[in-house]
Amino acid sequence: MRLINRSQIEGELFIYQRSDVADSRRWCCSYKIKGHKRVYVNLGVCTEAEAKKKARQNLMEAERILTEYGEDAVFGKQTVKHAYAWFVKHGRKYVRSDGRYNNIVAHWDRHLLDFYGRSTVIDKKLKNRTSRYIDYRRRVVNKKTKKRLSATVGTIRLEIVSAKQLLKLARVEGGIGKDVGNLTSGIDKKKLALKKTRTSEFQIEEIARIQEFFDADRAALDARLKDSTRLAFNKRAKTLHILHLERLRFYVALAFASGFRVNEGRQVRVGDISKDFKTLRIRKSKTTKGTNRVAWLDAELWDVRAAYKRYVKACKAMGYELDTRQGKEIFPSVNSADSGMKTVSQSFLRTSSLRTASLLKLRF
Repeated sequence: MRLINRSQIEGELFIYQRSDVADSRRWCCSYKIKGHKRVYVNLGVCTEAEAKKKARQNLMEAERILTEYGEDAVFGKQTVKHAYAWFVKHGRKYVRSDGRYNNIVAHWDRHLLDFYGRSTVIDKKLKNRTSRYIDYRRRVVNKKTKKRLSATVGTIRLEIVSAKQLLKLARVEGGIGKDVGNLTSGIDKKKLALKKTRTSEFQIEEIARIQEFFDADRAALDARLKDSTRLAFNKRAKTLHILHLERLRFYVALAFASGFRVNEGRQVRVGDISKDFKTLRIRKSKTTKGTNRVAWLDAELWDVRAAYKRYVKACKAMGYELDTRQGKEIFPSVNSADSGMKTVSQSFLRTSSLRTASLLKLRF
């Protein structure tokens, strides 16, 4: 391909035609902004005078974008692949967390790029294409198993949100593409309706009730511990019961604050919880994405630090000392070599309060 009929307009701006294009009425332009690569733009079918006018307009628009968006601005790139590449490079500082950034990139890399097409121009026509996304996701075939993927409504909703967020950030912060409007306006809302299922979410009031149950059980045990006149009084048994209660309290506090699964919580070891009690490292999970992730501990739901201090105090009252060496299990279900407290023989779940366990049984 050669540039023919080149006509210089001003500075780094010129118009030209391509030798490999049969239509002699099709014109292109090229310009260069200092500090950025040269840009080539297809102006379409027009006269030479109209081509020069459009070329000046493109240059003025590029200068406006440079002034508005700074050095991260992108010129002459208005397609889906350009928006995706810009977000991969600059998008992290515009989203709230690493997890959200990774989710958006993963959604686009796995499905959205193939669906929209990398060379598709970003304009309002994307709205019509998005209306077919639900049907597209439900006929995708896994390359390894050769089975059709049955994407859930929740997954499709998250992917559509990722599509809207990336396109908006690329336009607002990077100047890539045009306003696509409301992408979901063409989607049949009935297809995105969530079916009524049993929820596993706890409400704030329920969490407060569980905390009250723990406090009530502990108060009852403390009262029995102080009442030495009771027949068949066994101080060590009551102290051990308190230890297991506080151990369960610490486990439940971590579960609410981090949202881990039961099997993930049993793997928590010394060093997985940050020193400031703000993050928790999740080890092996039943999902690939869930393995080796870092979960934030929400202190507003449950104060993990306070629960940990109560647990340590109960250990000392029983004459135990937690092993703080790296790799020691905090919640071993049975005695193991990795346990941080070998003298405890029973499972922390089996010796818990009956009233608390009955409330948690349906949830966990």
